[in-house]
Amino acid sequence: MKKVFSLVLTDVKTIYRDGIFIMAILAPLLFALLIRYLLPVLNEYTLQKFDYNLFIHEPFILSIALIMVPLMLGTLVGFILLEERDEDIFIYFAVTPLMKTGYLVYRLSISIIFTILLSGLVVWICDIHVLSFLEFGLITGMLALETPLFAILLASFATNKVEGLAVSKVMNAIIIIPFVSYFVTSAWKYIGAVLPPYWISLLIVEQTKPIFYLIGYFIHFIFLYIVVKRFIQRMAM
Repeated sequence: MKKVFSLVLTDVKTIYRDGIFIMAILAPLLFALLIRYLLPVLNEYTLQKFDYNLFIHEPFILSIALIMVPLMLGTLVGFILLEERDEDIFIYFAVTPLMKTGYLVYRLSISIIFTILLSGLVVWICDIHVLSFLEFGLITGMLALETPLFAILLASFATNKVEGLAVSKVMNAIIIIPFVSYFVTSAWKYIGAVLPPYWISLLIVEQTKPIFYLIGYFIHFIFLYIVVKRFIQRMAM
């Protein structure tokens, strides 16, 4: 327990001294604030000018805000993993009671907890009521899986911080997937169905059948299994 507490303090110091890490946490909250206070203003303008109601897109807008949570937190945790790998921190943990596996479990657990808390805060700030408590809980579960997925994806495919920046840019492009599935009307809209964020947006926007929740979780677990396996192999090198 003391070792875990020490890790938490180290993480807080690491995040505090790096402005980029702080912005990764604040970005979803700032976006949520824009939604809450700017969207009504824009909607009033579009109603008067074009007779178009932006509020019909509230579910989609909420889905983007929520997808930002694991994307930002995953990038943050990924860079921490990358930095600690460069400093051979993994070798240190290999000879401690925590061991490499315990260290990885800690990292993933912390990222999951923060995702759940930050997702709830984003929904509360947005003040968009399109999900039941059960639906929000199920979707938050997927979001919680995406954070370690993005984190380990970055740490697995990047060998240094420069490559990490390149990988993070590719991951940020994932935010395009919900836009494609929402605005494209042809069969091309399903092209993103093989990727986890697609299911977050689909389930918030369409609130579809329970089977789609099962498919969504299946896709998340498959991707998480693949990247964790790769990361463990790299740690063993």
